[in-house]
Formats: sequence, C-alpha cells, structure tokens
Amino acid sequence: MPLLLALAVGQAYAADVIGTGANGANGAAGGAPGAAGQAGTPGQNAVANALGNADAANLATATGGKGGNGGNGIAGLAGQNGGKAGAGGKGGNAAATAVSAPAAGAASALANANGGAGGAAGVAGAGGTGAARGAGAASGDGGAAAATARAVAAAGAAASGHASATGGDGGAATQDGATGRGGAASSTLELTGHNAVGYSYAAGGNAGKSHPQAVNRRGGDAAATMKLRGTGTLEGYSAAVGGTGAYDASNASGEAGAQAGSHSDARVTGGGRVRVSASAAGGLGAAGGGAGNSGGKGGKSRAGAYGASGTGEVEVSVTQNGGLGGNGVAGARGGDGGDTSLRNAAGGATKGALTLMQNAHGGSGGNGTGAADGGKAGRARSALKIADGAAARLDARSDASGGNGGSAEGTGTAMAGGNAVSRVAATGVGELWVSSTAGGGSGGYSATGNGSAGGNGRSEASGAATGGKAVTVQAAAYGGVAGSAITAGEKGGAGGTAQARASGKSDAGALHVSAIQQSGPGGFGGNGAAGGDGSDNTMVNAVSGATAGALSFYQRARGGDGGESRTGPGGKAGGGDASLTLADNKASSLSGWVQAEGGYGGNSYETASAMAGRGGGARGAIDLASTRAGAGVSATSVANAGTGGYNENGYLGDGGDAMSLARATGRANALSLAQASGGNAGATHGKGGDAAARSEALSQTGASATARATGGLGAVQGDASAYAGASSLAAGGAARAGAHAAGSLGGAVADADSAGAGGTRVRAVASAPIVNGEARGEARSTTSGGAAAAVDVLSGTPVAATVSGAPNAAARASVLAGAPAVAAAFAGGEMVGHGAQGVSYLQDQAPGSIYTYESTGQFQFSTAGSRQLLLGFLGASVLNLGFQQLDLNITNHGTSIYAQSFTSLAEAQSFFNNRVLDLGVVAGGMQDLVIRAGWNVEAQSGYAFDYALGIAAVPEPQTWLMLGLGVALVLVFRRRSGK
Repeated sequence: MPLLLALAVGQAYAADVIGTGANGANGAAGGAPGAAGQAGTPGQNAVANALGNADAANLATATGGKGGNGGNGIAGLAGQNGGKAGAGGKGGNAAATAVSAPAAGAASALANANGGAGGAAGVAGAGGTGAARGAGAASGDGGAAAATARAVAAAGAAASGHASATGGDGGAATQDGATGRGGAASSTLELTGHNAVGYSYAAGGNAGKSHPQAVNRRGGDAAATMKLRGTGTLEGYSAAVGGTGAYDASNASGEAGAQAGSHSDARVTGGGRVRVSASAAGGLGAAGGGAGNSGGKGGKSRAGAYGASGTGEVEVSVTQNGGLGGNGVAGARGGDGGDTSLRNAAGGATKGALTLMQNAHGGSGGNGTGAADGGKAGRARSALKIADGAAARLDARSDASGGNGGSAEGTGTAMAGGNAVSRVAATGVGELWVSSTAGGGSGGYSATGNGSAGGNGRSEASGAATGGKAVTVQAAAYGGVAGSAITAGEKGGAGGTAQARASGKSDAGALHVSAIQQSGPGGFGGNGAAGGDGSDNTMVNAVSGATAGALSFYQRARGGDGGESRTGPGGKAGGGDASLTLADNKASSLSGWVQAEGGYGGNSYETASAMAGRGGGARGAIDLASTRAGAGVSATSVANAGTGGYNENGYLGDGGDAMSLARATGRANALSLAQASGGNAGATHGKGGDAAARSEALSQTGASATARATGGLGAVQGDASAYAGASSLAAGGAARAGAHAAGSLGGAVADADSAGAGGTRVRAVASAPIVNGEARGEARSTTSGGAAAAVDVLSGTPVAATVSGAPNAAARASVLAGAPAVAAAFAGGEMVGHGAQGVSYLQDQAPGSIYTYESTGQFQFSTAGSRQLLLGFLGASVLNLGFQQLDLNITNHGTSIYAQSFTSLAEAQSFFNNRVLDLGVVAGGMQDLVIRAGWNVEAQSGYAFDYALGIAAVPEPQTWLMLGLGVALVLVFRRRSGK
C-alpha cells in the first residue's frame, strides 16, 4: 500500500511515496463598504522522495496545493469607490524524485509531479453613486512541477521508469484582472540497465479561464530530458508540451505561447538496439481582444535526440512543433503561428543500421475578427546533413510542413499558408536511403474577401555511397490547400506551389532517384463565390545521378485541383508538366519514368449552367540515352490529364488535353513507352480531352516502342493519336513497335526498322485510322537472320506488318517449304528479305461496315551489277468472309513498278498463294523496294499474306524462252496491272 503522508514533504525508503501540499486559504471579503478583498494564500509546495536505493521499484508522487481564491471587494457607498479585488493565490510547486539502484536484479523508478492550480481572483466591489468600480486583481499562477527518476539495474538486469511533470493551471480571471499563468514543468529520466525502457514527459500548465474584461496570459513552459545507458535494447522518448494560453474573449493583446524543449540521449554498448525520440510543441498563444490588439504568437520549441550502438540497430526521431497563434476576438488580429527550424537535431552512430528522422511543423495563425487580419502562418524548416563512415545501412529522413494561415472572420485579410523547406544531404559507406518531404500549409478563409493562397513546399534530397552499395534518394513537395471565400463576387485562393529536387551517387551499387511535386488545390467558393484555381506544376530535370550499377529515375508532377463552388463557377485546374533529358555513359542499365497529371476541374454545385472548371492539361516527356556497351535503356512517359469538374445538372467541365513523349537510345536493348490519357468530361455535356502519344526506341541490338493514347470520355470523346517507332541500328538487331489510339478521331502508326550489313535496312509500317473509337497497329523488323514474324488473323490487331532482312539458310528453307513454285524460282538466287502483312478486325459491329488500313514492308539493299528482282508470295490466311478489297503497290526508289487491286477473296487467294512476280531487272547499286498494301475489310474478319524477296542473275536470251507458262502467267498479271 502507498505510504500516505499528511505532511507536504514525504521522505521514505519504501516502494511508494506520496507528497501532497495543502490548499491555500481563500482570501476574506472586505469588511466594510469600499474595503478590498484579501488575497488568497499560496498552495503548499509538495516534495516526494523515494530514495531507497536498495529497493527494486520506487514510486514518488508529488502534488502541489491549490492556491486560495481572492476575496471580493465590497461595494462603496455614495461617492465611494468600490473595494479592490483580492488576488488569487499561487498554486503550490511539486517536486518528485524516485531513485532505484538495487544490488541485484531489475530496477524501476517512477516519478510524477503535478503543480497546484492557481486561485481565482476575487471580484472587485462596485463603486457607489458617482464613484468608480474597485480595481481588479490577477489570478494566481499555477505551481511549477519537477519530476526526476533514476534507475540503475544490476549487471544483466532490466531498468525501467518514467518521469512525468505537469504544471498547475492558472486561476480563472475576473473583471479587470488577468488570468493566472500556467505553471512550468520539467522532467528528467535516467536509466541504466540491460533492456532499459522509459519516458520523460513534461506539460506546462494551462492559463486560467478568460474573462471578456481581463488580460489573457500564457501557459507554462515545459522541458523534458531522457538519458538511457546499458546493453540489450534501449527504448524511450522525451516529450515537452507548452501550456495553452487563455483562449476566450479578453480586452488586451494575448501573451506569446509557452516554450517547450526536449532532448533524449541513448547509448548502448556492444550490438544492442536503440530506439529513441524527442518531441517538443510550443504552447498556444493567448487570445487577444479589442481593436488594435492581437492574439499572442505561438510558442517556440526546441528538440534534439542522439542514439549510439556498437553494431546494433539505431533509430532516432525528432519532432518539433511551433505553437498556434492565439485568436483575436472583438476586433483583434490573430496571433502569428510559431516558426520552427531543425538543423541536424537527430544524430547517431553505429556500425549496424542507422535511421535518423526529423519532423518540423510550423504553428497555425490565429483568426482575426472585425476589421483585423488573421495571424501569419508559422514557417517550417528542417535540414539534416550527415557524413557517416560506419553504418551498414543509413536511412536519413526529413519532413517539414508549414502552419495554416489565420482566417479573417470579418473584413480583414486572411493569411496565406506557411511555407515549408526540407533538405537532406547524406553520405555513407553502406546501403543508403534518403528522403525529404515538404508541404505548404493551408490558407485561411475570408468571410468577406478572397481566400488566401496555400503555402509553398520545397524539398531537396541528395545521397552518395561507396563500396558498391545501393542508394535510394527521394524528394517530395506539396503545395498547400488554398483558403475559402464565402461572399458572392469573391474567389477562393490559389493553391500553393511545389518544388522538388533529388540527386544520388554510388560507385557501383544500384541507384534510384525520385522527385514528386504536387501543387495545391484552389480554395472553396461558397454563397456564389468562385472556386480558386489550382496551381500549375512544372518539373524539368528534377532528378540526377551517377553509378556504374543499375540507374533508375522517377519524376512526377501534378497540377492542383480547381476549387469547388456553391452557386458559383468552379476553379480552373492546374496543369502538370514533367520532362527529363539525360545521357549516361557509366550505368550498367538506365531506366526512367516521368508522370504528368493535370488537376481536376473545380465542381460547381447548385447551378444550372456550364460553370464547372476544365480539367488541367498534362505533358510528360522523357529522353534517355546510354553509350555504355551492354547497358539496356528503358524510358516511360505517362500523361494523365485532369477530369472536368462536376455539376449535378450535367454541365460538367471539359477534360484536359494530354501529350506524352518517350525516347530511349542505347547500345543494348532499348524500351520506350508513351501513354497519354485525355481528361474525362460529362456524359451529356462537355468534351473529353485530346491525347497524343509518341514513343521512340533506338538500339544497336533490340528496340521496342509502345505508344498508347486515349481521348477523354464525354458527350464527345476526345481525339487520339499514337505513334511508335523502333529502330535497331546494327546488323543482327530486331525492332518492335506497337501503337494504340482510342478516341473520336485520329489514328495509330507503328514503325519498325532494322539496319543490316553494308548499309542494308528493312522497315515495316502499320497504320490505322480510328474506326469505332479505336485504332491499333503493330510492326516488327529484324536482321538477325531469322524469318519475319507471322501475322495472326486471330490476334485482333487491326493491322500488322513484319519484315526480316537477309534470312539465313535455315530460315530460307523454312519459309519456302510450303511454296514449291517460289522455291524453284529462287533456286540459285539470293533471298533478300522476308515479310508478312495483314489485318484482323474482331470487334462486333453491324454488317456492312468497311474499315481501311495500310501496311508496308520496305527493303533497302545493294546489288553488285544488274539483277533480276523476284517477289514470291508464299501463302495467305483467311478469317471469315469479310475481305472487301486489297490494293497492292510496289515501288523502287519511289517509282511504281507494280500495282494490282483485288476485289474478291477468290482472286486474292489465287494470287497470294505460291505465286512469283518478276519485277524486272534492276541496275547495280542501292535498291529501295517498298511493298505496300491498302486494306478494306468488314468487322470480325481478317486476311494476311507472307512473301519473300529475292534477286537472281539476269537470264540469258535463250533462258527467257524457256521460262514457260509460269512466266507467261506473270506477264498476264503485269498486263492486267497496266505495266
């Protein structure tokens, strides 16, 4: 059972000690007309000491006595002033100390201290006829509190404990007086042992309750410290919270908020683990009252923490909050929020994993009333710089967020959100993770004017590691939300801006660098006010880095959303633009992804007209190149435009337009993807946004390019166009291109080409206009010696073309195996190339719909002297009977050398199966032969053919006479084509 002490001081060598101070006596009222009230007496101080060092667990609890209330002044007689109010008594202080240091076993020490509350002042007496009221008096301050706990365990045993201190609250104010200030608080914890766990907490007392005709005062300051030593796991935190200032109506400026400080230090020997944190929050500034006065500024804060281990994991976290500004009442200005700044406040050391985290948050401004402005938002800054030479893994993080701007509840001006800046720079010898985040605060609202702007966010991160270790660096910045406007004819504020930068370096490890920027949304518009505009967002080369290992980048920009409105127009959305251009000669592989997003248009409610905001546009562009042999390159660009704003009567805003560009260049495989999506609009009103995507891949070996464009949905879908071009630049390479477009108008083009030996080149192109909302094409090329890829009529790809240059003997035998006439004509000659072209439209559409496509195979090759040019058709495949027309045209150097149209399936089947065309004799030198097919097909049908291109020696005259019927048939076809 606890030892209950009747005295104010408790001293014992027992497990529990409680000390309680007696309450102060209330002051007596004045004894005669006009007499002053007497002051309340202070509460008694309390001390509790649990100092039994031999005890395994000691608890000390001290509670200061409450100050006595002041006596009331007595009313005066006629012509006599009233009696002065008696002051409130101060709350008693409290001090608790617990110490445990047993010779064997675990140790625990707990200390709790609570300052006594201040007494309220008495009420002044009224003046007699023609005389003044008596003077008011200050209420009593809260008592201070101090808690100290120390536990030292025997070797190998655990230690635990806490120190908790809470200052007493100030006394409530009476007329013409002042609130009592909160009492200060301090806590100290020291633990030594194996597996030591505890906390140190200090909270300043709150100021007393306000009175409309009194002065508001501040809360109590707070300070907390913690120290941990030992082996095993050390875990704990220190936290300090400044007391709250008086926050109701008054007749003067409020005092600044209380201050808070916190520090933690934990150091373990050997391979033990450390988890330690420190946090501090400044107190709320006291409210101010009356024109020309202001609320108090938010309190200051300071925090720091350190952790160390020989080889174990160490995690250190520091959080610092600026105090809130006090509100202004009865025409007073709002108090400014407290600024906060952290600089290398988190520290540590280990050969194991080290994590350091800093968090800084600015205080919000108080609201203003009458003609007074709101209070300024507190700014936030966090900077963490570390050069570590031991940790196997280093994780360094910083976060900063600005406070909210004070609102204007009358005719004053609302304040913008607070700006935030976060910076991290870290170097190490182990695996490295670096992260920085900054967010602007929200703007204040205005009752009669425009809303204020959101705060700006700026984030920077850099990291470098040696020893072939992986490095990850990321920076993110967010603009603050804008303030609202609630008066017709006014407008919500503009969203805050965002800027992020990230860079990294590793000698040979994998490196990933990312940066994210998101602009703030516009403010709300009420009662006919317009919604505010979202901010635009532009990123240009915001990431960089170098390594001999794998190198990857990510970059994202998003425009702010437009603010919504009630009975007014929605705000304009901000656009997003992200672009990255980078050339590298060192990384083993190179990849990058950029993403651009438009904000959403502002909604417009309770209106019957087209007042919703348009979605923001989006543009993404990436161009990556590597000159290192064997290094693959991958480039992805995504652009998503914003959706138009909503209106319940169907008048939705138009969607934003989107454009995406991607280009990858490398000596090994190169992959590129460009994807663009227009923003959506309403189903009955509004046009979807247009979309355009262009993707290019260039490689010495293998190249693949994909482009996708989708027009936004709406009463009218947006247009879409997609182009994909892939090129293999050295002999033996391959290229693939795929393009897809979906929209009202537009098309898709796929273009693949491959270089061969001696300046030769082959190229395949497939192009399709949008029909029934979609277009798709695929093209493949190769000079690897194999056959061209087949075109599958069951694939559902509307149009496709493939080519292969100089097939080897095995490929030649394979492609000619099913076409004996072609094989005979090519015997003794050279196969220059092989290709396939075809269409496959599988959508379920009404009978009679005709769709038009185009496919091309191009062959550039050299002949050493005059040669006979032969084109052999190897076979055709058919899906259903939707074939309508095929126009075949063959050119050399742009001059047509053969043309034929086929208007029936039977005619085409006869021609494209095991048939040889004699294209005549070509002179020596470079040839540029193009085989182009124009297609007309119905839905749910397909047709494809493959072919071989060859050259042979020019026949002697007598040989011409022996060509026989096969050549005669060829001549018939040539006559029919008019050649």
